[in-house]
Amino acid sequence: MTLEPIFRQDALDYYRGGGAGLGDPILIPPTWMRWTYALCATTSAIVLAAATLVAVPEYVEGPAVIRAEGAQPIVAPLPGIVAAVAMTPRRYVRAGDVLVAFRAEEEVAQLKSVEAELTTTLVRLFADPSDRSVRQAMGSLRSQRDLLRSRVAARTIRADADGIIGDVRVRAGQAVNAGDILMSLAGRSALFTVTAALPGHRRPSLHDGQQMQMRLSEYGDVVEQLNIAHVDDLVVASAEARRSVGIDTTDSAQVSGPSVLVHANLSSGSFVADDRVYDFFDGMRVTVRVQVGAKPLIGIGRKRVYSSR
Repeated sequence: MTLEPIFRQDALDYYRGGGAGLGDPILIPPTWMRWTYALCATTSAIVLAAATLVAVPEYVEGPAVIRAEGAQPIVAPLPGIVAAVAMTPRRYVRAGDVLVAFRAEEEVAQLKSVEAELTTTLVRLFADPSDRSVRQAMGSLRSQRDLLRSRVAARTIRADADGIIGDVRVRAGQAVNAGDILMSLAGRSALFTVTAALPGHRRPSLHDGQQMQMRLSEYGDVVEQLNIAHVDDLVVASAEARRSVGIDTTDSAQVSGPSVLVHANLSSGSFVADDRVYDFFDGMRVTVRVQVGAKPLIGIGRKRVYSSR
């Protein structure tokens, strides 16, 4: 049986001859080379020119809150625990409607006890109208009853005017202190403004009249184009910025670092999303973005969006 060699005969002859001799040169058509070189040079020039001339915009963004001009804050008159929240944002209320109810078990129990004692004393007075001590006890019990009734009534917060509920900041079971804001109440024809917290280090790049984009991410990323009405002169700490835009420490939209507050006016009290009209309301959370400059593409070395969140 004859075995076929594993090496080609040309390779064996080259090896036996010591590898002497040169192969034939590669023939490259000169026309093809000229066109290829010209194409590569032109492409490189175009890319370099685009990287030098094309500018990439720089943006700053941050959380913002919509406020109704003249909105009335509803505050807790006394400390306590919220039993129920009767209203939701954007709901129309009339004067006298219940907004928030606080737990009042102790006051109600005291009132029932005094009313029962007052009934018993009244029976005694009917039995002997001339008894002066019973008459004095009646007067004292009536004063206690009226005081307890006012305390029970104070545990229920009612609207003192017609309007629309805005930002609701409490929930059932939450403990609040006297003076804490429970919600806001605005008139039906209120004008709306936007207050945003943007990175403080970009304060020199912000000015009145600058264009600002307001994004409503919960409504299909609707974008409203606004103009900045005013930029605060001072850069404030993150805690102050959070309070200004209605963000607490448990909110997912945080403000980290010094910030500057930017204000804009809304031209309308409503917006359109998915062919439906929605109303703005006091306390509504949004995100804003402002272009603060542009740099050539060739000089981009890091992210060009600065966020205060």
